[in-house]
Amino acid sequence: MNKLIAAVTVLAVSTAQADTIYVDASCPGGDGSELDPYCSIQTAIDNAVGTDEVVVAPGTYFETIDFLGKAITVRSSDGPVTTTIDAGGLDTVVRFINLEDDTTVLDGFTIREGNAVEGGGMLIEFSDPVVIDCEFTANDATRGAALFLVGSTATFTGCTFSDNSATQNAGAVYSNASSVSFTDCAFQSNSTTSSHGGAMYNTNFSNSLMSNCTFMSNSALGDGGAVANTAFSDVVFDGCLFDNNWGNDGGAMYNSSSSPTITNCMFINHSPTGSGRGGAVYSVSDSNPSFLSCEFTANETVVGQALGGAIYSSGGFSTFVDCTFFGNFAADTTGGSNSNGGAIYCTNSTLTLTSCHLEGNVADATTSGNSNRGLGGALFASDSVITISSAVFMENEARAGVTGTGHGLGGAIYIDSNTVLSVQDSTFLANVADNGPGSGTTRALGGALYVVPGSATSSTVVTCPHFMYQWL
Repeated sequence: MNKLIAAVTVLAVSTAQADTIYVDASCPGGDGSELDPYCSIQTAIDNAVGTDEVVVAPGTYFETIDFLGKAITVRSSDGPVTTTIDAGGLDTVVRFINLEDDTTVLDGFTIREGNAVEGGGMLIEFSDPVVIDCEFTANDATRGAALFLVGSTATFTGCTFSDNSATQNAGAVYSNASSVSFTDCAFQSNSTTSSHGGAMYNTNFSNSLMSNCTFMSNSALGDGGAVANTAFSDVVFDGCLFDNNWGNDGGAMYNSSSSPTITNCMFINHSPTGSGRGGAVYSVSDSNPSFLSCEFTANETVVGQALGGAIYSSGGFSTFVDCTFFGNFAADTTGGSNSNGGAIYCTNSTLTLTSCHLEGNVADATTSGNSNRGLGGALFASDSVITISSAVFMENEARAGVTGTGHGLGGAIYIDSNTVLSVQDSTFLANVADNGPGSGTTRALGGALYVVPGSATSSTVVTCPHFMYQWL
């Protein structure tokens, strides 16, 4: 008999229906019913049980909330445009810190005016909630102004992160030892005022997934205007747009000891502001980024060292398959150095280009010092292993300094010492090595390809049937 009663009790619990609790900021505060709602979201959470749903009416709720480990859904009735949770700059707005899983859902809120050391807008610790259609804006923190995660596999869909600011890493999202999923999310005008990752900072094996996300006008005084991947964080980016972000090095992305996979992404209109390395992407410290079917357009380095209009790679393996580089630009306008690699600068690295198209990229020394050189209109490589197959180099240009001893070398490719180069089944069309507009001993050499002579350790193998109309 006792066993039968226990079975009936379990059945009753498992089939119990969730209740709906109502919240309305304009009401004096009742019992949470539709006719007499609570006036506080936290009060509704405190009274929720099981899988209850909390429905929040439009309004601004000046409070902070903690989900207390409950498997509940908190959603707005009319979406984030009309429903806001505002912490007034006093604390973190939303907390998931009690082992919440994917049965805990937050849907349809603007989250603003949070302020904390970590996670001004939202703090997630060892929890895996689902966050849908939320807007994170005007939040501040030392790290992760909008969102700080540690030990999490949370999911974010259709969220916007804008105008958040951190004094250290991660203007919007700081991901520590987490594998988070972001789908159809937008990151715009976020900033870090002293360190890396204007929008996002991934570290300590954070292997997140970014699908169909946009990164626009984010900035970092450190590296990675939009994203910084560090300490073995192999993030996957699929179908993402990076547009007009800026940082010290790597206008869009900074990789350090990490191997991100980037597929079907666009990098356009980036320019680093400090050292001038990697207009779009800056990879160092044995990083192994892989790019498939990506587009790099109108990225530039015009300050500092002017190395790699789109890509800077030092150490590690960089792979590009079916990628397009168009109209990228390396030009030192400060008069301090050469302008190397209109599209790609590679040193102490292994670089593979397969079925890629490089067109209209320029290494331009005409605006810098008299003796400066434009080296490698599309690609500059030193102390590296370069493998190129089935590629097209078209109308790229290396331009010399104005006067003096400046040279334009390698309209398409410049190979420095200690570099192994293999080029197969590729086309070189109308690339230009230009000796500049001035006088003196300027030289133009290698309309398509220039290999530094006299290096015993360099090896160049070129088997290409199409070298057409190269100019010196």
